[in-house]
Amino acid sequence: MIRRPHRALPAAVLALTLLGVSAAVALTLIPGLTGARDYLWHDVVVRVLHGISWNDIRVAAAGLAAVAGGVALLALAVLPDRATVLPLAPGDGIAAGVVRSGLHRALGAAAESVDGVHSVRIVLRRRKVRVVARAGARSPELRRAVRDAVDERVTRIAPASSPRVSARVRRLGTVARQHNSKQLPGRR
Repeated sequence: MIRRPHRALPAAVLALTLLGVSAAVALTLIPGLTGARDYLWHDVVVRVLHGISWNDIRVAAAGLAAVAGGVALLALAVLPDRATVLPLAPGDGIAAGVVRSGLHRALGAAAESVDGVHSVRIVLRRRKVRVVARAGARSPELRRAVRDAVDERVTRIAPASSPRVSARVRRLGTVARQHNSKQLPGRR
């Protein structure tokens, strides 16, 4: 049930590069094969290519760039990307999933629902959810309350990986506290 994003950007870059190279080769070879008039830049390309030897540093650099690009494309094709849909725990024989961004928003809302929390940053990993909350004051009770709220939301959503929740609370600076108190009068 794990859906992964498509590799559209690398495929588009590779397709456009190959199209450009193919067009350049075709525009260079077709006039010579058909007896038509050569393009003006044909002489420049031939002169530059005849001036390069196999021992030239430009040949080695172009070969190295081609190999590095090929290895990068192979790695993109073989290595999995982050999942966009995370499977939920199986129940009643129904397979279901949750979108990564939806899970991120739900866990952020759970952490922000704790009194005293002004803002939250959530980091989702495969087996761990890390919560960094910003609040007016730091206390072990607030950290525990944030962790418990997020842990309860993870339990309710029930992802198949059942990640472990860790929480940290950072204290807001005096300028940020004044700014947030003006914007959010009901939250302290």
